[in-house]
Amino acid sequence: MTQKTEIKKTRNWGKIALIGSLALNLLVVGLVVGAFGRFEAPPSGRASMGLGSFIKALPEAEQDMVRAASGLRREDRKKTMDAFRASKDALEEALLAQPFSEEAARAAVSAHHNIALEHGARLQNALVKAVADMTPQEHEAYVERVRQEQEKRAQRKQKR
Repeated sequence: MTQKTEIKKTRNWGKIALIGSLALNLLVVGLVVGAFGRFEAPPSGRASMGLGSFIKALPEAEQDMVRAASGLRREDRKKTMDAFRASKDALEEALLAQPFSEEAARAAVSAHHNIALEHGARLQNALVKAVADMTPQEHEAYVERVRQEQEKRAQRKQKR
């Protein structure tokens, strides 16, 4: 008489969800880091987060205010980028650690992601405030400048 032992196949949904979530978070962080990395050179009127033409269309004083609020002004950029790099280094260290700690990796991914989110929120809030403070006439002129900036951008893309 032989006994059959059944081997239960465990579902790996938790691991799959973890890997998928980590991949998605790293994709978002990579996109933000890539956009943020564009600002090593002196500012060319571009900001970040796909808002460049909206910011460039602002009057110079408001552009500077938006850059200051988001940490993109030349004098603030080093501090902002240093914090972002330190967070990236901590993330790399946690993901490559031997032995690997899932808890430490999650904390590092979350911290890195939060830095990018905070930067985006500051940038968006400053932009909305700058536009909200405009008079109706200033807003009309702003709308026209945004359209011109978007046309320039479209022409540059066609030349590529």
